[in-house]
Amino acid sequence: MVASTHTAACSHTNVPRSVAVVGAKGGVGRSVIALNLAVAAGQGRRVLLLDATLSGGDLATLAGVEAPAGLLRGGEPRVSRVTDGVDLAVLSTSPGDDITAGLQAANMGWEKAYDWIVADTGTGIDGPALASARVADDVLLVVAPEMPAVADGYATLKAIRGHRPALRADCIVNMAESASEAEGVYDGLADLARSFLRAEIDNQGYIPFNRHVRVAAKSQTPFVLAFPSSPAAAAITRIATQLTERSSPLRQPNEGAFLEGTLRSLVEYPPQECLEPLQEVWATP
Repeated sequence: MVASTHTAACSHTNVPRSVAVVGAKGGVGRSVIALNLAVAAGQGRRVLLLDATLSGGDLATLAGVEAPAGLLRGGEPRVSRVTDGVDLAVLSTSPGDDITAGLQAANMGWEKAYDWIVADTGTGIDGPALASARVADDVLLVVAPEMPAVADGYATLKAIRGHRPALRADCIVNMAESASEAEGVYDGLADLARSFLRAEIDNQGYIPFNRHVRVAAKSQTPFVLAFPSSPAAAAITRIATQLTERSSPLRQPNEGAFLEGTLRSLVEYPPQECLEPLQEVWATP
């Protein structure tokens, strides 16, 4: 599935709700979740899928489309069509990209042509991950049934709540062998958050370990399209429905857009500064 890039449409009336998909540890399937969440939600909605990493992520490859020019390159914003309801935008594709140019693109109002924005934040708790998670309406934490992944998930949550103390994040467990295993992982993470962060996290369910997910990734096709009857597709569709049926966005039409907020967060907390809290994050359980 390959599609060419095109100029994003502009609108000045809609305020899309946004979700930042986060997961500190590579290998938990965060990008696969973000892609399929967007595609599942795109059936009847207009969805912008944002690759919010500064180093260039895997979303274009996973979707089998041409990566559009990075938004930080300036000029007219460009997107790649993933499905009829989903467009892909990329934050950065070149070391020479400029945040000022990106702010100009963000202020063109084109993101308001969408109903929902799904941002893949990238690995870790560096600048890009914190930037989009600081301004998104919802934060979806992806963990896997492994102790390192759960510990990294806790570290991610702690870092984000340093900027958003009132945040009540959502959580999904990916690649779980069973409902009981997923429930155990969620309970452990929720206990950590409640005990040490005084935070509550909402359980949005789990994605079962399924060979169809790997087969679809190899064919560069979202598994909700390649295997719509698979348990994984049913699970991500249910989660997308739960998230998209929430109330209207936190931002009002006269307030700054999601992309603008993300880029301003990068200016305020550049990547090198965002790495400094790592030692403090790991200093407590």
